[in-house]
Amino acid sequence: MKKTVNRFPATSGPNCLSATLYAITAIEWHKNEWLHEEPFQTALAINHYKEHLHNEIKPTDVLIWRNEEGAIIHASYCVSHQLFFNKNGQTLFHPWKLVSLSSLEKLWGQHYVVYRKENL
Repeated sequence: MKKTVNRFPATSGPNCLSATLYAITAIEWHKNEWLHEEPFQTALAINHYKEHLHNEIKPTDVLIWRNEEGAIIHASYCVSHQLFFNKNGQTLFHPWKLVSLSSLEKLWGQHYVVYRKENL
């Protein structure tokens, strides 16, 4: 992930869901794809991520913001207690960045769901 932070994609298309999946899996090609909500939710399940009922956030958690209809509008991956791997937008002018929770909350709101990888 280090070599991706503060970099711009070569083409438009990669979105927050693909960036989050890349952070979860470390599979390089994921970060360059445009990813829809349903495959993203399937990938979360395959990688043993489930909704966590408490709002405490730990490294490797995924935060998901939804609209009023329940559709995912944004996702981000917790790298540390203070930083999140994030991509806002899907154009080549939107870099992958490390951002704070407060920055995410300013853009996407304070109502998000925490997904955590289950210990198997």
